[in-house]
Amino acid sequence: MELTVHNSAVLRLPSGFYARPPLAAALAAADLGPVFRAVRAELGLTQEQLGMVTGLAQSQISKVERGNQRLRSVEVIARVAKALDIPTELLGFPGTDRPPTDPVPVPSVDEPGNGQQAVLMAAVRLLVDPLGLPLAAAGRIGMSDVDRLRQHVELFRLVDERIGGAELRHVVAAYLDRTRPLLSARISDAYTRAELYRLLGDLHIMVAWMHLDADETAAARRQIDLAQQIARAAREPVLAAHGLLSRGQALHDRQQYEAALLAMGQARALVDRGPPAGATMVVAAHEAIVHAEMGNRQATLTTLGRARDAFAASERDDPQWSFLRDEMWLMLAEGRCLARLAHEGLGDAERGVALVRRAVAMNPVEPGRTAAVMFRELAVAELAVDGLDDAKRAFRRGIAAAKSVESARALRRLGVDFRRYALRHAKRDEEIRDIGRYLGAL
Repeated sequence: MELTVHNSAVLRLPSGFYARPPLAAALAAADLGPVFRAVRAELGLTQEQLGMVTGLAQSQISKVERGNQRLRSVEVIARVAKALDIPTELLGFPGTDRPPTDPVPVPSVDEPGNGQQAVLMAAVRLLVDPLGLPLAAAGRIGMSDVDRLRQHVELFRLVDERIGGAELRHVVAAYLDRTRPLLSARISDAYTRAELYRLLGDLHIMVAWMHLDADETAAARRQIDLAQQIARAAREPVLAAHGLLSRGQALHDRQQYEAALLAMGQARALVDRGPPAGATMVVAAHEAIVHAEMGNRQATLTTLGRARDAFAASERDDPQWSFLRDEMWLMLAEGRCLARLAHEGLGDAERGVALVRRAVAMNPVEPGRTAAVMFRELAVAELAVDGLDDAKRAFRRGIAAAKSVESARALRRLGVDFRRYALRHAKRDEEIRDIGRYLGAL
C-alpha cells in the first residue's frame, strides 16, 4: 500500500495494516480518528502532511483525531479512503448508495448479517484470546495497562454500535471476569486508579445494554449494580450517574415513567453542581424525553432549557469529557420532545421534525445502534406533520437498523411507537399495515 505526499515522496504501509483489530473496528464504524493517528505514527507524518494526502485541512485532521469531529459526508470518506488506500470492504456503508426515495424492505427474520460482522467479531476474539493480548495479571499495574484496557473498551464500543451485542455480550462478560481482579491490584497513582475504575464501570454498563437488547432484564440489572459498586468504591459521581441514568432508561423503555424519572433525578443530583456540565446535559435531556412522552409540556420545556444551558457550559469542561458534548444528540432529543408533544397538541410539530431531520443528516445513514434510534424518532416526527410516506420509509429503515444489531429492545420500541402514533393510519394504508404486522403492533 503506497501513499504519495506532494506528488513525489512515496510512502508504504505494511501489508495488512488496516486489518489490525482496532483499525478494522474503527473503519467499520466510520471513525477515522484512530486511523489518522495510526497512519501518521506508522509513516512519521505530521497532520499537515496527512492533510496534503487526504485533501483535508490540518485543523480538520486534528479535530477528527481528538474525537471532536466525525467525517459525515460519504463523498469525503470515499475520497479519504482512496487517498489512504483503505480497502473498501473494511469501510462499507450499507444503504448509503440507495436513493432516499427508494423504499427500504422490511428484512426477513432469517436475513444474514452484513459481511462486517465476521470481520469485527474476529477482531474481538483475537483481542480476548489468551494467546492474543491478555491483560496484566493482578499485581502492580500502571497507566500503560490502563491505556491498553481503554483501547479494548473502545473496540468493544465500536463493535457494539456497528453489529450489536447479541453475540458480543458473552465475549465482553468473559473479558470482564478476567479484568475484575485488577480492582484489587496495587496501582501506581490516584489518576490511574480513577481511570481503571471508570473504564471497568463503563464496560459493565455497556454489557448491561447488550443484555437489554436481548431482553435479558435480570442480567442487565446485575451489570448495572456492579457498575454502581465500582462507582461507590471509586467515589466517582459521573460513573454513578451513568449507572442510574441507564437504570432510568431501562424503566422508560418499559413505560414505567415515574420510576424512570426518579432514577434520572437521582443521577442528575450527583452531577448537577459540578463539572463536567456535559453529564448534566445528557441526564436532563433524557428527563425531558420522559416528560414529553407523559405529556408534561412545561416540565419538558424547563428540562430542555436546563440541558441547553448545560451544553453551553460544557464548552469549559476538561477535554477528557468532550465525548459528552454531543450537539447532534441534543438536537435529536429536543426534536424528539417537540414532536411527541405535538402529537398531543402541545408542541411545535414543524420545529420538532426539522430538528430531527437535521440530527439524522448529521449522522451517517447506516445500520447500527444509533441509526435504530434516529429513524424511529424520524418516523414519529414525520407523523406529527402528516408525512406518512416519509414516516413509512423511516420506520422501515429503523427496522433494518434494529435487525442489523439484533436488538429485540429496538424492535419493541418501534412497535410501541407504531401503536401510539401510526396505528390510526393502518385502516387506509396497506404498507403501514405490513409494517405494523411485522412489528407485532396489529
